[in-house]
Amino acid sequence: MTKSLILSLFLLSIGFSACDRETIDAQSPCRATAFSVEIDSIIEAQCNQSSGAINYSVNGGTPPYEYSLNDGDIVDELILENLSAGDYRITVYDQNECSTIVSATVPDNCNLTP
Repeated sequence: MTKSLILSLFLLSIGFSACDRETIDAQSPCRATAFSVEIDSIIEAQCNQSSGAINYSVNGGTPPYEYSLNDGDIVDELILENLSAGDYRITVYDQNECSTIVSATVPDNCNLTP
């Protein structure tokens, strides 16, 4: 792993909870079921190929979860494989309609020297 990838993994391991981003009253289900998304690993894409991946885990909240990638459609399952190099934003919603967001960057190996 390159130094920049290791630094990226460290910086991206922090998830953002909806409970941290907005004011929630004491009766809100989000207060009682705060949750986060953590980036477990990132696989870099081969140069100019869609071969990268993001592995993540959801902690807390109230299942079942729904997912959105880059503010797109909400789906029941989100597998992040065959990705091109680039920036990705993962939003997870729980049963209480609370949400949490994490961003990740899939690097490529175009500039690596042998």
